[in-house]
Amino acid sequence: AAIPETEVAVPEGPFEVRNCGTGKINSISQREDFSLEMKDEKGTVLWTYALPGKICGRIAQIDYYANRKIQYLFICGSSLYLLDTLSRASLYSSPLRCFSDRIPTTSAAPAAIT
Repeated sequence: AAIPETEVAVPEGPFEVRNCGTGKINSISQREDFSLEMKDEKGTVLWTYALPGKICGRIAQIDYYANRKIQYLFICGSSLYLLDTLSRASLYSSPLRCFSDRIPTTSAAPAAIT
């Protein structure tokens, strides 16, 4: 039996994000040149960040460093990006690299290579 096609709407933004300094709502959107742009609640551009293509899906707000400051996590191409509120970036070629320090390195069972 054939599987019916399913249309999935991919969000394109602008994405509302909380400014952890002021508590107000900022927005992040992707421009035609693929760069991201953050604006404050008045529409003033706070920063732009160049990207090689369109982002895939949503931008998630997380506190990756557990320091009560927000970072923005998203995927572009085959890479995972983590931007802070000043647009400083960490780029990971694999999502596992980003979270490798949070994955337990010990196991109850011995590892085997076949």
